[in-house]
Amino acid sequence: MLKINGIQMSRARTRDVLLAWVPALVCMAVIYYFSSLNTWTATDGPPAFKALRKSAHVIEYSVLAVLIGHALWTTWLARGSPPARALLSRVWQFGVVLTTMYAATDEWHQSFVPRREFHLTDILIDGLSATAALGIWYIVRARKRNSTS
Repeated sequence: MLKINGIQMSRARTRDVLLAWVPALVCMAVIYYFSSLNTWTATDGPPAFKALRKSAHVIEYSVLAVLIGHALWTTWLARGSPPARALLSRVWQFGVVLTTMYAATDEWHQSFVPRREFHLTDILIDGLSATAALGIWYIVRARKRNSTS
């Protein structure tokens, strides 16, 4: 048994928690990489191009939010939290906050990349995408729990 922050976890649970965070961290690294490219410039283009760029925000931050949600769920279950609706709600709330905070740091990072700019609307789009994605995750998990109880 390992003792982390006063909570005992088995090595298998610790491994599960660490493995649950790997996809979220990889997704963050991919987002960071694409944000550092100055080839996707902030220049105006046709409306279809703009829509494609904004839809990329929706997709990447929806995926990131669900990966963070899964990692939080796995972490709190391993620490002994009961798999109740309150835990689902906490995962949803913290997942949205963490994803939106990452979006803000990503936009800040872009402000240092040549031909890229900081856009508050991108943070809003990313945060709303995280909210929607984790909201759907919450509903699916809650229904799954109700059907098995």
